[in-house]
Amino acid sequence: MKFSEFFLGTDKEKEAARLVKELKAEANLNRRKLKRLIEAKTISRRRFIRLLGLGLLAGASIAPILPNVVSSQSNKKVDASEADTDQVTPEDETKTAEQQTEILIRKIEDGFKKYADDMRVLTATVSSQQLRAMLNSPFELLDGNRGNLHKNNETNARVGLTEMPLGHYAYGILEKYFKQLDLPLAAYAPQGRNLLISRQYEPAHNIDNSIIYHELVHAVDDIKQREKFRDGKISGYDVITKGQGVTLSSEIKAYALQVEMLNLQLGGELKGSAVKGIRLGTDEQLRKVASELGLKPTQSELGRLQMLYHLLLLADELYPQGIQDGQVTARFTSRLFEENEHRELYAVSQGGKLERLTRDMFNKYQLDFAKLD
Repeated sequence: MKFSEFFLGTDKEKEAARLVKELKAEANLNRRKLKRLIEAKTISRRRFIRLLGLGLLAGASIAPILPNVVSSQSNKKVDASEADTDQVTPEDETKTAEQQTEILIRKIEDGFKKYADDMRVLTATVSSQQLRAMLNSPFELLDGNRGNLHKNNETNARVGLTEMPLGHYAYGILEKYFKQLDLPLAAYAPQGRNLLISRQYEPAHNIDNSIIYHELVHAVDDIKQREKFRDGKISGYDVITKGQGVTLSSEIKAYALQVEMLNLQLGGELKGSAVKGIRLGTDEQLRKVASELGLKPTQSELGRLQMLYHLLLLADELYPQGIQDGQVTARFTSRLFEENEHRELYAVSQGGKLERLTRDMFNKYQLDFAKLD
């Protein structure tokens, strides 16, 4: 039984799946129409929004009109009416985008703090100082950003701010940029150092916080690259952020740390199961781990369950070795390369240039990708 079939068992859910499939087919056609209309500069705002929404639903890359988003992770589905209204409540409608972003910032900084505090207790038990430092680096970045006077990207846009002090990043409301049924929960855009968070974020859900954690790893990596090549802009950044590109090394690191955090939350259960030869990416293990995390197999939790299932599949490739001496398994790097091969994959050269990554290059330098910087 396929994972999607297991969680789409009722007639209502199957009908929803059928509708999404039809919309995706329509979206592929609209994506081509939108491109032609943009090039001809003959499109109304109403039609633009309509075509853009369907284009994103199909997973299309509409680079000229999207923010510079390199990485994003999905959380849960919303219905079409919510996507069209940007999920703004009647109370929020009276607030400016700047005020709404301030509310989101407080929600993130306050809500994520409990997760960070709980996880720091667990990371303190990790014997490897190197791994412990990597696991805690996203928490330290968020803490250090609390004093950032330029962390509201709406305020930055209003005053014309183009550069923040190195080591800081800004927050933004993700729904302003994504109009689709399957909304991501978070995305990191390196060009403007913006961490975009959905209003759907629920601080009480560990999976939601795990996704935020993943995106913060990307922010940590981005800032480290800028510090390394601080004599100028990293050549190629404008290229990678114009499409749905991603640096493979950062994706490998973010997922590896995310899986290790989940293992800590579960008391070492993932690694222990792998040592016993138990496969983790199965329906049985998904039900078991989901129950331990308080997730129920319902449509409303589908996005979180999909993310958990993906992490369990990755855990099969990471364990029983795990992150050891700053490295992951070759199996783990191969899986993430194959998962992202359809996107624009890049590697950062020693000179700071971003180079398009091909399968031949990956095969040649696979051992290098296994090393977490």
